[in-house]
Amino acid sequence: MRNKYLGSVAPLALLFTLVSMTFTAAYLKNSFSQTAMEKYRYSEWKALYAAEAGLHKVGVVVLPKISGDTLLLPDGVEYGKDENDEYFGQYKDIDCKTELQENSTRKRYVAQATGVAEYTTPNGNDVSIERTVFTTMVPRGFEEFMYFTNEEVPIGPGNTGTVNFGSNDVLEGKVHSNGQMVMSIYGCPEFTGDVNITHEAIEEFGSGITGGDCENSFLDEEGNSIIDTVSTIIFPPDNSAEVARANATHTFSADDMLWRVGKKDTMIMTEINFVEGGFWVAQWWYNIPPVGSPAVEYDFIWDSLSAGLNCEISGVHFGPDNEYDYFDSTYYENILVLSATDASGNFVQSEIISMVNTGDVIRVQNTIGSRIATFTATNAIPLGPDRIMITYDNASFYYSSLNGNGFNDNEPITFINTSATTGLAGDVEWNSFYYYHDHLDNGAAYCEAGRIQHFDFEYWNYGGISGTNCDIFSCPSIIYNSDYAYGSRL
Repeated sequence: MRNKYLGSVAPLALLFTLVSMTFTAAYLKNSFSQTAMEKYRYSEWKALYAAEAGLHKVGVVVLPKISGDTLLLPDGVEYGKDENDEYFGQYKDIDCKTELQENSTRKRYVAQATGVAEYTTPNGNDVSIERTVFTTMVPRGFEEFMYFTNEEVPIGPGNTGTVNFGSNDVLEGKVHSNGQMVMSIYGCPEFTGDVNITHEAIEEFGSGITGGDCENSFLDEEGNSIIDTVSTIIFPPDNSAEVARANATHTFSADDMLWRVGKKDTMIMTEINFVEGGFWVAQWWYNIPPVGSPAVEYDFIWDSLSAGLNCEISGVHFGPDNEYDYFDSTYYENILVLSATDASGNFVQSEIISMVNTGDVIRVQNTIGSRIATFTATNAIPLGPDRIMITYDNASFYYSSLNGNGFNDNEPITFINTSATTGLAGDVEWNSFYYYHDHLDNGAAYCEAGRIQHFDFEYWNYGGISGTNCDIFSCPSIIYNSDYAYGSRL
């Protein structure tokens, strides 16, 4: 008898083999893909790191110094070493440029760098990956502050030596002082923005704010302090001048008068007007009007030996006794006697008599100003053909001497009438009233806020064409080609 057996072992074994091969193939494919992906991601990060390195090593270093769009290292520079002692990648195309901020006239500085990394795929293909990063810098400027000072020290005559913030001061915006701010004891100011004081001021003075009890001035509506303690801000930056000079394509001297040979120099104002295709450069004699004519003064020699109404030639003295009181350090006299001839040999009798009026303040001083006498004149009359007598009010007399002595015999003396009407100097340009006022000279009108304020006169509208509505904007060639400007379009 023949027995016939039907089995499923072989088909099942074949089936399991096929399934196993399918899973193996899928696994290998996935592993292959994962390996390729990991290599890609690793290289991508290497490209980013290389780009960051280029930005740090080159971009941010060069960026503050550029004067225009600049492209550096277009061929690339190898960067770093990996675990196999091979170059990590390279950075290239360091692009530095400036652009205007939106709705602003301020510039921002932009630098971007490209990093490159290469790898070989499992298939043996060479792949290059590039990634670009960028940074933006915005320089800090004074426009950030409503009020900024390096120190709270006033300048000029008549100041008290201290800047006080009082009840009449309303400061709307950010306030910063590198020095110590002093509050008035008679009222407190109002601040509507942050108030910066510095660590350095606190260290030097013990406090960045002193004076009156004005704590509430430094609180906002919710009772929070608006005081911010920061480090000293240096303006301008230490290297600003060097950076400007290093990148300048044209330089202009600003400490001499380039086209006014032989004429007296004053302040120099250099104006640059940028136009399409170049710029105009003009330099002006910037002597702020009104400029008066020289003071009315005459030189004499002090005569300490004559008395009464007598006087040496070119001499001057107090009378009638011509005696100095060493106990009170002053002169107790009531007249001043002068020679009709000054120290230069000029006959000045008629000039002085006609120039001195009742109420004029007279000053008599030595050359260096270490001895000064002042008084109010009551009359000036001739004493014959060779002398002058000026009477004065004793109560108005004041004498000052650094060493406590009177004038020395034969000491050079200057006689000055500080009240003399001298008018405007005729040889000073732009010295007419309408160049530094924009209202009538009637004694009642005045300069309004936002308009010409004495030194904001329209210098560009001069040169023989004033009143023709021609200025540096409407007809620059006429202005800049006149005798009042230096330079030409470049």
